[in-house]
Amino acid sequence: MAGHAAPNIVEDGLVFSVDPINPRSWTGPNSSTVNNLSSNSTGSIFNDTSGSYGDNNSFAFDGTDDYIDCGSNNIVTGIFSISVWMKRSLSGGDSSPFLVGKDDVGSNRTFACYLNKGSGYFQFFISNTGAFISTKRVLTVNTITDENWHNLVFINEGSSGNMLIYIDSNLAELSVQRSGLDTLHSSTISTRIGDSGTNSHSFSGNLSNISFYNKALSSQEVKQNYNALKSRFT
Repeated sequence: MAGHAAPNIVEDGLVFSVDPINPRSWTGPNSSTVNNLSSNSTGSIFNDTSGSYGDNNSFAFDGTDDYIDCGSNNIVTGIFSISVWMKRSLSGGDSSPFLVGKDDVGSNRTFACYLNKGSGYFQFFISNTGAFISTKRVLTVNTITDENWHNLVFINEGSSGNMLIYIDSNLAELSVQRSGLDTLHSSTISTRIGDSGTNSHSFSGNLSNISFYNKALSSQEVKQNYNALKSRFT
C-alpha cells in the first residue's frame, strides 16, 4: 500500500484506511471526497451535510449531522480489527455516539463501536443475524472522560477467540467477556464513521486514521500501529 502517510503501519490484512493528512486520501478542508488508501478505488465516501471538514490532521464532527459514508460494501465479513484515533468533545453529540458502525439501530445490524458519553466507557457490538444480540456485546471498565487524543482498537477474534478492545495500545478490562463470530450479517446499509446508518448516534469531536483489517491484530501489531502514530496526537 504505497503512499500511506505514516511509516511502520501494519499492512498485512489492511483492507480500508483513510488518513486525512495524506492528500491521496483527502485533499483538505474544502474537499468532500475521501479515498480508501488500501485499494485502487477512488470513489467519494465522505458525506458531511454541515460542511464542517476540520483541519488536515483529522475529521471534525459537529455531533448533529456529520459523518463519513464508506459505502454499502461489506468491508469486513468475519474476523476483523478496527483502529481509530479519537478526540471527543464533552459538549454536543448523542449520548451514545458511534465511532464506526454498520448498523441501522434496528433489524439490520452488523457491528458498531461506540462511546457512552456520560460515563466514558466503550461498547463493541457484533451480529450475524442483523438483530441486537446482547451475548455479542462487550463494554469496557476503562473510561475516557477527557478531550485528549486516544487510540481505540476493536477486535473480533472469531468463534475461537474473544471480542477485545484496546485503549492507547493497552488491553482494556471488559465488564463482560464474549467469544467472537466467524461470520457477520451481510447488510446493504452503509458503513459509517461518526454516525449510525440512520443519522442518529452522532459523534462530537475529531476522528482520524481509521483502518479496517480482515484479521485479528495481535497485541504487538496494536502497539506497532500506536507507536507509529502517537507523535501526531500525543
